[in-house]
Amino acid sequence: MVIGSLSTANRLAPSQIRGRAVSTYFVFCYVGLTIPVIGVGIASDYLGDFRPVLVCAIVLAVLSLLSMTIISRASLAR
Repeated sequence: MVIGSLSTANRLAPSQIRGRAVSTYFVFCYVGLTIPVIGVGIASDYLGDFRPVLVCAIVLAVLSLLSMTIISRASLAR
């Protein structure tokens, strides 16, 4: 999935700012990976292990369903 989205970012970015666009892409990827892990880790100190992981899984499932809905509506509108 990352290779496909990275090639899309490369293809869409103008050649003058391609390096900036790709580095911004990687920053968002790393932030998207680290924020949930740090959040679950901090919440685990206060709430135990199960509830923070459950909440993170539910939030990720809702975001996935939301993004699938938006993508399917956009593809049907074409």
